[in-house]
Amino acid sequence: FEPMHLIARIARLLERKKARDLLAESEKYYRSLIENVTDLVSILALDGTILYESPSIQEILGYQPDELLGKNAFD
Repeated sequence: FEPMHLIARIARLLERKKARDLLAESEKYYRSLIENVTDLVSILALDGTILYESPSIQEILGYQPDELLGKNAFD
């Protein structure tokens, strides 16, 4: 490797690491918001399959969050 190519490669690796770290921090922040909100948060696939239920579903509807995963929200 030429020194400049090596420096450019290291710079790209550092940029990717920084991007991964920022993404992980952002995910942690938004996960914390969803996990602690008192509103019901659901994520559905296009066909209505339940992919995620926030913990608040237990208080609101009496279900455990994982109890409805994989079921169809429209059934």
